[in-house]
Parts: sequence; C-alpha cells; structure tokens
Amino acid sequence: MNVSRRDSFKLLALASTAAYTLSPTPVAAVTPHTLVLGNGLRAHLISSPCGYVGLSLILRSEEIVHQHGLAHLMEHTSFSGAAGLLTAHEVAEAQRDCLQDCNASTALGVLRWDASFLPRHLSQVLSLLSDITLDQKFDAETVAREANIVLEELYLDKYKANMRQERAFDAALYGESHPHVGRTLDAQIATARLPAAELAARLRSYAASLRLPANMDLFLVGQFETETVANWIDQYFGKYAYARGPYLDLPTIGVTRAYRALAGVSHELKRPLSELVIGWNTGVTAIDPDAQTLVALCEYLKELLFKQLREQHGDTYTPEVAYRPDGCSGIISIALSSSKHPATLEQRVLDSMQSLKTDLDAHEATRLRDRAELRRRKIAIRPEAQVECMVRRTVDGASVDEMAPETVSRDELLAAALRYLPSHKGGYVRLALRGQ
Repeated sequence: MNVSRRDSFKLLALASTAAYTLSPTPVAAVTPHTLVLGNGLRAHLISSPCGYVGLSLILRSEEIVHQHGLAHLMEHTSFSGAAGLLTAHEVAEAQRDCLQDCNASTALGVLRWDASFLPRHLSQVLSLLSDITLDQKFDAETVAREANIVLEELYLDKYKANMRQERAFDAALYGESHPHVGRTLDAQIATARLPAAELAARLRSYAASLRLPANMDLFLVGQFETETVANWIDQYFGKYAYARGPYLDLPTIGVTRAYRALAGVSHELKRPLSELVIGWNTGVTAIDPDAQTLVALCEYLKELLFKQLREQHGDTYTPEVAYRPDGCSGIISIALSSSKHPATLEQRVLDSMQSLKTDLDAHEATRLRDRAELRRRKIAIRPEAQVECMVRRTVDGASVDEMAPETVSRDELLAAALRYLPSHKGGYVRLALRGQ
C-alpha cells in the first residue's frame, strides 16, 4: 500500500489541559557545516563524539523513475561492480573492509546510498563512494548477476498475494495516473531480462545522464574533524565536472473528499482474521504550517485507538496510525488486523475520530510530551537519525522528527480534528480484506 519500510510513527508532545504550551527541556538541533564544491555537490557535516559515522548520499533527478527500472538496476550494482580504477572484486572487497553497514535504495526521483562505519575508514569510504556514484563501469558479469536478483525482487512484487487490492487502494488514494501508482512492473521485468551485454550498455548510457554532481547532497554525522573531511570530499568528489539537471516534479495529489469502499480476500490471512486499512490525503505537505499539528493529532489518535479498540473492546492487537507528508501529499493512514468484521472496526475507528473532535485526555497528552522529549534526545545522539532528518529536510522541505508538536494548543488540536479527520463514510478510502 505504498508504505515505505523506513516509515515510522512520529511521537508528539502536548502539554497542559488549557493551552498545551508547556515545553519539555529543549533539545537544540545542531546546524550542519555546509560546503558547496565547484562542481555543485553540497556536503552537510555535523561532528559528534559518538564513536562512529553515519552517512547518506542522495542524487535527485527527473530521470529516476520506475518506468524502465534502470535506476533500480543501477542501485543494485552500486557496491559490487567495477568503478573508477577498481575492478568489481576490488569494489566488493573495499565495501566489506570499510563499510560495517550499508545499503542503496531507489525512490521516485531519488537514488540514495546509506552507510555507517568506524571513523578510521572515512577517507576510504569517501573515495569508494565517489567512484560508485560518479564512475560506475557496469561490467557485464556484475550486471548479469544483479539483474537476476532484481528479477526475483520484481517477481515478489508482481505476484504478491494481495498486490491487486493494494494497487487499487493506492489508485483510489493517489489517482490512477500518479507515478506512485504506475509502477510498470512488466516493463521493469522486461528490462531486467535483457541480455547482459545489451543491458550493461543501456546502463552506461543511462548513468551518463545521471552523473550530476550539482544534483547531489552528501550528509555526514559522526566522529571526525570537519576541516579534514571537507578536504577529502573536495579531493574525491571535486574532480568530477559540474553537471546539473532538473529534479522530478511529482504532481500534487488532491484532498480526499469522497468515500471509496474496497474489499477483497486476503491470501495472507485465514479466517476469522481480517485486515482493515483506512487512508486519506489531508493536503497538508511537509512544509505546510499545519504539518506539526497533524503530527500531534495522529499520535494522540493512535493512543486513543489503542485504548478503545484494544483495551476496552479487545478488537485488535495494535492499531497503527501514520501521517506521512512529502512534497506533494499529506497521507494519514490507519491499519489494523482483527478477528472482528471489518465493517465493525471501521465504525468504531470513525466513532473514535468523531469523539476527538470535541474532547481529549489531558493526562495522556502530558505523558506523550515526555515520550516526545525522549525521542528527540535519542535523535540528538544517533548519527543515522540526524542524517535522516537532514535528508528529509532536503527532499521534502521539512522533517517531522524536527517539529515541535508540544507547542500545539488545545484549540489548534481540536480545530485540526474538525478539519482533517473524516466522518463515517466521508472522505477516505477503505480497504477491507477478509481471511480465506
């Protein structure tokens, strides 16, 4: 249902009964040291005595789409194929030697490389990263091997038991023609099945259109000396010529105003189990002033559903509530599994949302304030969490993890509930799956 595995549920912080403005002990955000190379690449550095380094490098381009699957294949060959002056074997060995944890991923408009490692490997990591992102060779042997792996991944998506129902849910939520929906799996499979030599040639041509240093942002947080690292970045990345291209412009998604009831049989569940997913677009993107309020509202709603559906009625094990804003939408989703009929659950979920439009539990809000402070303190000491905040700020314009929902007043919270929470069979999409 278009939910990223990296999605997490954001903690809010509310305050007193009347005003909800009591701030917890502040956890100041660290301002990164930013440098821009002559070729346009931007590097954002935060030095921290944490004992290791977290890194992310993102490349944004309108060429990074699902349509032909070349970006996906390029991602898979990142840490295994020949690059720069290194053979495929040397790249693989360097990756094992200096990257204790690494991953590459593809999203619409974005290629991303993530890693965490010990500080003593930082120079080698930057050299390796510059080679695999800006000077991949796409040797036929590596391309053939990774294309087979990509095929297995694509087949898992294409033949997933509930893929048809999930795609219908996405289409109802985003619109049939939106890039988030049209994943063109058949076209990607056809690309991955090309002969290795032909596919390698296509990847080399495609990579040439993506070697755009001015479209790249490098984020580093960890134990290092900033000036030394800045010199290494210039040495390894600065040798490539300036190049820039347009970012992918995703169409804005309209606010969900009509009720769509979708139903089907789940091949992953057995009766009496069922799964209910409710989702709608609020129209509140990551940079909208109301985004912070929706972070607070959704965490409060999550706690409310937990109390009512689990503790009071025993209807479900754990209801999940997420607000996922980006540059073109602000999706709220609610998901839960149960042995109860989906129609019963749907009614109770919407009844809970209706009650939130008139009242809220101040005691629970106070507890959540402390949990929010704990979360911010964890983010402040974990390099990967700080890197993720910087990435989201760069890609979406803001990171929900850096918002301060504890400053949301009671009146603002209730007003947001009235404006953004739908009524029963109002503006939302419902997918109800019954077990076989």
